[in-house]
Amino acid sequence: MSLDSIIQKIPGVTKPVEKQNFKVRIRWTLIILVLYFFLSEVYIYGINQQQLSQLAQLAALMGASFGTLITLGIGPIVTASIMLQLFVGSGMVKWDMATHAGRAKFQGTQKLLAYLFTIIEAAAYTFLGAIQPVDFAPLTIFLIIFQLTLGGWLVILMDE
Repeated sequence: MSLDSIIQKIPGVTKPVEKQNFKVRIRWTLIILVLYFFLSEVYIYGINQQQLSQLAQLAALMGASFGTLITLGIGPIVTASIMLQLFVGSGMVKWDMATHAGRAKFQGTQKLLAYLFTIIEAAAYTFLGAIQPVDFAPLTIFLIIFQLTLGGWLVILMDE
């Protein structure tokens, strides 16, 4: 299975068929903002909420709200972007960014990496103690990782 075929299967937001006017773009921006604020108020099931204030400064830096569905914030997106730019810029990955095909491959790979980093960061936050479960039952840990991943994927889609 090639990278291009994987990139085509990644969920994403399609571009509009026709150019959107200013009112429509403002409306969608407001809808995304309301959804983001709503997600920042929905706490994850199964976490110890007493330890959440420890990482408040990190949360402000990452555009996150610890203990909620948007705990990961834009971290996976930024990490994927920086890593891929370093690989392409250093010549480790040889893509011609001057062509449409090269830019499309870059953006698709960046999105794929963001989805993967969301899973990795959700597991890391849970297993390394940034988000502490109420109990360490496997189901609770799985549910926390699942909720963090789902919230991270929603942030990726909202970013598009």
